[in-house]
Amino acid sequence: MVALEQALTLGEFKPRETDPDGLDCETLLAQDKINVRFANERGQMPLHQLARFKLTEEAGAEKYVLYRDTFRALVAKMQKQAEKDKKSASIVSDVNYQVRSKRASSTHTALHSPYPFLADTTGQGR
Repeated sequence: MVALEQALTLGEFKPRETDPDGLDCETLLAQDKINVRFANERGQMPLHQLARFKLTEEAGAEKYVLYRDTFRALVAKMQKQAEKDKKSASIVSDVNYQVRSKRASSTHTALHSPYPFLADTTGQGR
């Protein structure tokens, strides 16, 4: 869980060509044993951390595609784990989970993300 948190915070979406250590989002999300339905000490779930990652124009289109693919893989993994959980078979509670600032990750994403694929999936629209 700590490795996924760090990879999301640092924006390590795919393995590095030099020194691939397996501590990137793509590799971690591909593992069956990794749990993505957790909150850290600040009350943030992995989706919150991804929503807070800032992409700049200098990052280019490749980073945007990696970000989008990481978002989709994270949501798919959340859904898969939610289906296994008998209490909540939906990720609605995960997506709308509020951090201490009283903002859900979906709200934060829709308000602050310039990327339409994120705003569209949250139901907030633009």
